Amino acid sequence: MTTDAATAIESATAIKTAIATSPSPIRPEDLRAAFARDGYLLLRGLLEPSRLDPLRAAINGRVAEIRRELEAEGLVPSGPAMPFARNLVPLTAHIGRYGRGWTAELASEAVYDLHHAPELLTVLQAMLGDQVCGHLQFNLRPKLPGQELTTVPWHQDTAYYGPQTVADTIITAWLPLVSATADNGCLQIIPGSHHDGAMEHDAGIGEGRFLQIRGWPDPARVLTLEMAPGDVLLMHNLLWHCSQPNRTEDIRWSIDMRFYAPSTPNAGSLLWGFPRPWLLCSGPVVPAAEWMSWYRHRN
Repeated sequence: MTTDAATAIESATAIKTAIATSPSPIRPEDLRAAFARDGYLLLRGLLEPSRLDPLRAAINGRVAEIRRELEAEGLVPSGPAMPFARNLVPLTAHIGRYGRGWTAELASEAVYDLHHAPELLTVLQAMLGDQVCGHLQFNLRPKLPGQELTTVPWHQDTAYYGPQTVADTIITAWLPLVSATADNGCLQIIPGSHHDGAMEHDAGIGEGRFLQIRGWPDPARVLTLEMAPGDVLLMHNLLWHCSQPNRTEDIRWSIDMRFYAPSTPNAGSLLWGFPRPWLLCSGPVVPAAEWMSWYRHRN
């Protein structure tokens, strides 16, 4: 790890500690400066790990549905429920048919509540302003052992949003639901790479049909980020990042969510089928039931 990268992690941790312990809010300009410099913040222990329990329960419910469906088709034998870190392993041969992101299927109160976590919104408001919007696209990713489907190549999120968003700040929050390690497929990033601007991407890469940056990063700039449940990684939409293969026998579960200010120049292009912006704070509340209905009624 380079000195600059180590400093970035230490400063991000200090920011989280200040948010949790200071009687007055941390200065937003300090938070924005760290993010502007490095293109990411790694906030260790920002959330209590127990805050992720409702999401794990929702995932287990969805996995049980998938298992019943595959059992009814005679594709897998019946069997007992498995621990969270292994719940999909017996279904590996068939899981590709259910996709790689699990968005509409798990647009649940657990995901809604996680977007509204006060600790997370405190940081996001410091960087984006008082009003923060949630993006339609979140991903619950089960990275199974030896599976290519969710091994994500080097990319910038702006490549998915469209070239009109290059000048916008759209923040991805990535959270592991189990410990993410170099062995089970944690993220890698290139600190400061958002300063390089938008890169050309190739499309349809791998089993997941991902976008991939043309070229290859300097290995000396690569930072591997092992994380624990409760840690939160915030990334700029131009930051280079990827995930690694899972070489263990367990599943690396994670969720990634996206946020932006309603005042961002291209906010309208970020609705992606939502009937109106999903405002998370400092404005009219979108009830959970209404938000969930947006996914059911998408065109």
